[in-house]
Amino acid sequence: MKNIYLILIAALVLSVNSCTIEDHGNYDYVEVPKPVVANLDDEYNVLLGEKLTVTPTVTIEGKADFSFHWKVLLSNGYIESDGPSLNFSPTAEVGSWSAKLILTNNVNGAKYIYPFKINTTTVFSRGVMVLSNEGGVARLSFVKPDNSVMPRIYKTMNGKDLPNSPLQLVAANFWWGMQFYWILCGEGEDPGMKLDPNTLSVMRTVRENFIVPSSTPITFGFQHQRSNGSALIGIMNGKLAQTYALGYPLSDPYGMWGDGYLVKGDGAYKMGNSFIYVDYQYMYGYDEAGKKLIRFDPDGTWVGDSYDVSSPAAGQTLAFDPKNMGMTKVLYMCLIGTTHFAFCQDASGTVFEFQFSRVPAARDIITPLIKRQFVGSSIVKADSKWLSSVTNEFYISSGDKIYKYNRITQDLAALTANFNSEQITMMEFADDNTLLVGVQTGKIYFVDITLGVNGVIIPSRTITSIPGAPVDAYIRQY
Repeated sequence: MKNIYLILIAALVLSVNSCTIEDHGNYDYVEVPKPVVANLDDEYNVLLGEKLTVTPTVTIEGKADFSFHWKVLLSNGYIESDGPSLNFSPTAEVGSWSAKLILTNNVNGAKYIYPFKINTTTVFSRGVMVLSNEGGVARLSFVKPDNSVMPRIYKTMNGKDLPNSPLQLVAANFWWGMQFYWILCGEGEDPGMKLDPNTLSVMRTVRENFIVPSSTPITFGFQHQRSNGSALIGIMNGKLAQTYALGYPLSDPYGMWGDGYLVKGDGAYKMGNSFIYVDYQYMYGYDEAGKKLIRFDPDGTWVGDSYDVSSPAAGQTLAFDPKNMGMTKVLYMCLIGTTHFAFCQDASGTVFEFQFSRVPAARDIITPLIKRQFVGSSIVKADSKWLSSVTNEFYISSGDKIYKYNRITQDLAALTANFNSEQITMMEFADDNTLLVGVQTGKIYFVDITLGVNGVIIPSRTITSIPGAPVDAYIRQY
């Protein structure tokens, strides 16, 4: 038995010794060389209809046999290709797309991924779209970043004219890009078009935008953009009109006029062509028939004059009666801070400035603040354009001049800008510090209104050769 134990111990020692024999292998880490890729940018831009070719050069130390695989992710999935070059020809979609090069070294099987971005655009992706009136005919022109003009581009691309008497250009611009334009006009059985922003092809007409077909003549007033322009609320046939604003903004019936699109109210009101609309909160307009302020709920439901008027302090009287203002026409309404403004004209043509505040309630409480004759009454003309800044200043066009009015000091002064006796036909903000001003001879001026600058034309940005008189414009950044 003792001999058996000795044999077992000897076997165990041999076994342990065999497991601890020194390994003379080489385990030092050796870095595999990585390829160096040139001529592959982080971002590319290509116009629809053009061809983008990307041909990178690849170098590496040591042996290599590379294969190239390309992937571009579009809205409907990946498109893939193989070969040393990517050849990409966008035909329909405008946007920013993720792409990647997958590089494989067939010698050792190593894969390398290089992401980049492709932006597909059109010639209309960056510049100014201009709606103008050329002898009564609506014209659409595009101004490229170098200020060169593509005149009458709608007719060039569609072979026909827009309706007559252009009124407004509405751009539906979402955070992911432009979706469409509305061109609204004042004449014709079908007075407007919804256009693809990248091809200017007709998506539908005004008549085709009714869920329930309507043969009633259409007379447009000003349209306010809701939800970045995908839905409209404004004036049609003297009433408040609204499109559907529920659901997905790019799917019908969102943005369409439906049954009951006109807010009938008491049936007798006549909505003036300017109003105050605070998105999805409340709305006030002026009834030119009843000569009073009228209210609508956020969804456009008629409220009329079912609001309360605050009582005056002891020994004082109200500045005016909002339910009996006596004005024949509203010229401009706006909201600055918490103060509501209405500039109205009486039967003699005199312009008055009204200010009021609002306390939200089941029945809103209106407090009349000021009624006074507008110090600029004499400069106001039938075709004057009005703008209000976020501070206390208003801009009013009058013939070939623009005046700045301070509602606190009541100072009224003409801007420095000289438009060479040319009638102003368009005025809007290009940004907080710049006015975009169109004149009857087809020019558009950028006017600097930065604090401390009294409205100076920026010569380098002046646009010329617009056919007819500019009516409306939209500056497109992408």
